[in-house]
Amino acid sequence: MKIVVEKQELKGYEKELVGKILFHEVEKVIYIDSVFVEEMYRNRGYASKLMQEFINWIDQNGYECVPICGYAQKWLKEHQKKK
Repeated sequence: MKIVVEKQELKGYEKELVGKILFHEVEKVIYIDSVFVEEMYRNRGYASKLMQEFINWIDQNGYECVPICGYAQKWLKEHQKKK
């Protein structure tokens, strides 16, 4: 999956847009506002892939993360247990 981060959005592409994460930043803290996957790509694990790529990007760029979206909260809680 190709990942593009720009203008408060992370977008994931296969041949076309698969989904996106909307976020905003305040003083090196990223707030995840929503995670969206296009209907034809749902139930295939794309939301989780988008979250993993986004968390990698957040870590690589020295940000902290605050999930506002319910899916992001659940995903982070589940994946923090695995560490």
